[in-house]
Amino acid sequence: MKLISWSGIERLKQFEALKPIPPILAIAINILLLAVANAADIEANKMEILNTEEGRVTVLSNGVTIIDRDTKITANSARFWESKNLVILADSIKIENPSATIRSDTANYYLTERKTILKGNVLVAQESLAIFAPQLTVEYQKDRAYTQAGFVIVEKTHSLKITGKTGEYLFNQEVGRVDSLPYLEFTKNETLALSCQKLLFKNKAKLAIAIGKVKVQSKEAILTCDSLIYFWERDSGVAYQKPMLKEKNNELSGQTMVFLAQDSELKQIEIVGDASGQYYNEEGDKVEISGSNLSLRFAEGKIYSILVKDVKYGKLYRGKS
Repeated sequence: MKLISWSGIERLKQFEALKPIPPILAIAINILLLAVANAADIEANKMEILNTEEGRVTVLSNGVTIIDRDTKITANSARFWESKNLVILADSIKIENPSATIRSDTANYYLTERKTILKGNVLVAQESLAIFAPQLTVEYQKDRAYTQAGFVIVEKTHSLKITGKTGEYLFNQEVGRVDSLPYLEFTKNETLALSCQKLLFKNKAKLAIAIGKVKVQSKEAILTCDSLIYFWERDSGVAYQKPMLKEKNNELSGQTMVFLAQDSELKQIEIVGDASGQYYNEEGDKVEISGSNLSLRFAEGKIYSILVKDVKYGKLYRGKS
């Protein structure tokens, strides 16, 4: 494979410009660089070879292209460090492969490892998903990207936004993990938001799995639990492991809560298994109740009706507030 390619005339002009390096030596250097580059094909319109304390550096400019298997990388300029088998690219970087298109301000491409470290305005674009980050590492052999510098993931079809500090994303599987400060919200109306300690998301299945100190807020209603599965295409979810719902002075709990939203606003919650709690009716009376199931309906983010199945206990405190 070739490392540097020109048109025939331009190649001769560039070799002549390398004086005092004789053309035969320049050709030998070119052949040596080809061997180092392995399967990668690096092309540029202009080249200059520099001898530095760290070894020989090939300066590429006026348009650079790297083709490595199914990955194509383009930039305005680059430097190839022979001893490190490293290409440092700058200006208008674009990476294309079957999994995604990636852009950034600068990038370090490691030829042997097939790894890129991108910095500055990083954008990863797939058909229905985009990732924004100040810094991102892409490992092509593992088909994954990861960062510890913060990022934003946008699911375009449903206006879903996920933010976090650290995490990774597997391109072909379209599966990601947020390990630090995950936060999920809808950008259309911002009426429903989710936070937790760790978040897994599967773009193809249109679901997110929240783990640890989960909190879902929709206007005045707050649902907390230890684990939750959210299906964003169906605007519904299942909360389990100590789920509790709070809305003003109302508190309800059970073994599992199945909720349904509309336009990212809570509309219905089914509390299944050992359902219990207290709530205040429109007259300000306090009601304590327990049963096998509780069915709640919401209007404008507030509880407006509660239906109890298999009542085990119920008590009314008139005028209590």
